[in-house]
Amino acid sequence: AFWAENLLHTGGRNLIWAVVLACTALLVASLRMASLRRWRSSLMLVIVGIGVTSGLIGLLKQVTQVHCPWELQGFGGTLQYVHLFAQRPAGAVGACFPGAHSGSGFSLFALYFAFRDRSRALARTGLILALLVGCTFAFGQEARGAHFLSHDLWSAFIAWLTCLALYTLARRRLAAD
Repeated sequence: AFWAENLLHTGGRNLIWAVVLACTALLVASLRMASLRRWRSSLMLVIVGIGVTSGLIGLLKQVTQVHCPWELQGFGGTLQYVHLFAQRPAGAVGACFPGAHSGSGFSLFALYFAFRDRSRALARTGLILALLVGCTFAFGQEARGAHFLSHDLWSAFIAWLTCLALYTLARRRLAAD
């Protein structure tokens, strides 16, 4: 339980916050340091990508109201399984789909898009990092009984599409920097 709850869950959340804070600090530093100015759009893409992805997944969790496996009969819980688009019983509100924790890891896809047009090596590193962190977070949550694999696969899909959409909107600005 220690590695899943403390290391991956709490530590993982802190890792994503650290990335956002580091990018924000570099963005602020770019106001004074000429060498960082050309990275402003990339830094903004990472910050906004993580924020929008996390916010969208959080919103979808509230809309879908899907329960966690540990809440379901057959997995140690008391609730019956209800299909994604089926009517939920009164008072039975869940908040597990899509997976937010893995989604925060997969939101690092923004790193890939931030570096895509600047450096293939950095972009590849960002992509691998996002996949490793997202999959590690997913495994930790699945091991705890908090999510099914499908919850985390949808999180990856949503994160990719969100970061791709933001990149498409920012592409001209990124090329100008």
